[in-house]
Amino acid sequence: MDINKKDFFERESEISGGITNPLSVKAELHAILYYEEIRKRTDDVYKIAKITGYTPEQILRVKNYLFLETHILSKGIQRFDPSFEIAETWQRLSDLQHEVKDFDFLLIPHELYEMDLVLKGISQEDAHILASEKFPYPQNVTKYYEKILTNDIDYDIIGGGITHRAEEDWHTLMWERSIWW
Repeated sequence: MDINKKDFFERESEISGGITNPLSVKAELHAILYYEEIRKRTDDVYKIAKITGYTPEQILRVKNYLFLETHILSKGIQRFDPSFEIAETWQRLSDLQHEVKDFDFLLIPHELYEMDLVLKGISQEDAHILASEKFPYPQNVTKYYEKILTNDIDYDIIGGGITHRAEEDWHTLMWERSIWW
């Protein structure tokens, strides 16, 4: 498909508007781009530590676990697939702290507990299930997006409003990758 730069930026602005379906292609693309950005960041760990009350070392462990390390998964040894919900939570905790949702505070203890279980020899999949029982981040995120999709609540989804990188940098990055088509 041939698309000119003007059409691209019009399409990109539609995409970076509010993403309400975390399973959509727009959400997946946002998560992929934002995971790449998180991997490069150096200022997020201290910000998240401050708002959550966890130590910078604990936040760095979670960051490495979620975004950098490979894991033994049912589909092989690889990084976790980018998650729109986790990307949005990380963004709220690090950059949009006035937008933090109650369930965002469950991400860090959920992941710390899951990591500890994996270190004790429990499979990643089983550790995730046990961590979800103790710190129900996934269940709360799911309920939140279900309410949005059924119009049961007003929403303010970040959906691409990445604040720590200049907007023109994102336009250039997406144009160079031709990621939207």
